[in-house]
Amino acid sequence: MKKYRLGENVVIRPEARGALLFNRELAETAYIDRSELELLAELINGGIKRSVIPLSSLSELARAGMIEKTDEPCEFSLQEVENCLNARPPEIKNSLSAPETLHISLTNACDQECPGCFYSLTTGQGETYLSLEIFLKVLRKSHEARVLQFAFGGGEPLLNPHVLDFVEWSKKAGIVANITTNGNRVNLNVARELKAAGLGQLQVSMDAGDPELNSFTRPNYAGALTAMVDCRKAGLRFGINAMVTRDNFRALPKLFKLAREVGADGVNLLRPKPPVAAGGWLEDVSLGPVENRELIGILRQKTGNGLPVTLDQSMCFLATHRDPEELYYNGVWGCGAGRRFLTVGPCGEVYPCSHYREQIAEDGEFMAAWTGSGLMEEFRNLEDTIKGKCRTCAHVRNCRGCRSVVRELGGGFQDPDPHCPAIRSS
Repeated sequence: MKKYRLGENVVIRPEARGALLFNRELAETAYIDRSELELLAELINGGIKRSVIPLSSLSELARAGMIEKTDEPCEFSLQEVENCLNARPPEIKNSLSAPETLHISLTNACDQECPGCFYSLTTGQGETYLSLEIFLKVLRKSHEARVLQFAFGGGEPLLNPHVLDFVEWSKKAGIVANITTNGNRVNLNVARELKAAGLGQLQVSMDAGDPELNSFTRPNYAGALTAMVDCRKAGLRFGINAMVTRDNFRALPKLFKLAREVGADGVNLLRPKPPVAAGGWLEDVSLGPVENRELIGILRQKTGNGLPVTLDQSMCFLATHRDPEELYYNGVWGCGAGRRFLTVGPCGEVYPCSHYREQIAEDGEFMAAWTGSGLMEEFRNLEDTIKGKCRTCAHVRNCRGCRSVVRELGGGFQDPDPHCPAIRSS
C-alpha cells in the first residue's frame, strides 16, 4: 500500500482546531481541521486506504505540494502531524492562533511617484527605514509564534540598506521572505544576491501589458520588464503584482500573455486602495459592481492559460460563483486583517493591514496586538455584525469586503462593500 509524507518543503503548524500547512517553495497554505489532521496521520502511517480519504481533500493537498507519495514510511512527517494533534494552542475566535504572514514596510521612501500610492511619504514626513533593532525584535517574536512568511514592502523596500540581511536572517529563522518592488533597483547582480540570500519570491509591480496603458498608474514599464528578465536569468522566482482599474481590466489577457513570455510564476491581482493623497482618485479608478461582474467573466475564460492568477483578499467577492464551503476549505477567507496577517510599519508601528492605518501597537509588538486589540475583535466578528445584503450572503465568511475602501468612500465599519458584483441596480 502506498504511503504518504509531508512535501519536502512543507511545514505544519498546530492550530486550536486543526493545523496550517505551508509549502515554502510555492508559498501556498492549506488549513485542515482536526478530523482531517487525524486522517492525515493515518494516511502517513499507511493505516488506511486512499479511497477512504475524501478525494477533494487529498487531491487539493497533493496539488499544492503539501503531501507526496513515498515507498518508505516517514517517521518525521508522522511525528510532525502527531505533534500538532497533541498541541493545544490558544483558540481565538475566527482567527489563527498567530499571524500566518507579517506585512513589513522596510521604508516609507520611494524612487518614483505613482498615482494612488498608499504608503509612501506624505507632506512633512521624513524618510524612515526599518532599523536592525526593530527587525530583529520582530524576527525573534515571529520565530516564537511560528509566523510563516514576511512580505517586505514599502515605499520601495530595496532602498533599505539592510534588505539582504533581513532576507538572509528570515531564512535562517525558518521564515520565507518575499519582496514587492517597482523593479527600478533590480539588475542581474541584485537578483543573484537576493536569490543567494534566500528570497522566496520577488513581486514586481506592473499594471498592464503595454507601456501606454501601464503609464496610467506606473511610470516605469521598461524598468519593471528589465527587472523580470534579470530575475529569470538569475533563477530567482518572481511574479507580477497588477492593480486592476477601470482603465486596464479588459486588457488583463495581454498582461497574462506577457507574464507567460517573461517566465513569471504568476500574476497577483490587486484592488485599488485609499491613497496617501485622496482627492477622489479611489472612486474614479475602482471597478463598480457591473464592471466587477464583467471582470469575473474575463477571469473565467481561463485567459491565464496555465499561468497562476491569484486575487487580493479584498477581491474575494469575484469568486462567489463557487461553493462557499469549497472556497473556505481552500483558504479563501476574505479580509485577513487580524485573522491571517498584520502590518508592521518602518517605525515598528502595528496596523491591522497596510491600508487600514489605525495603529494598534508599537515597537514591533505584533503579538500583543494580535491577542489584545479591540479593533482586531471587530475585524474578526465582522461576519456577524456586517450590515445590508452582506449579512445574509452565503459567502460572507469568504469575503466581508474591504474595510479601508468602505471607510474611504464614506461608509461605517460594518457597512457593505459598494463594489461587490452581487449588488444589482434597482
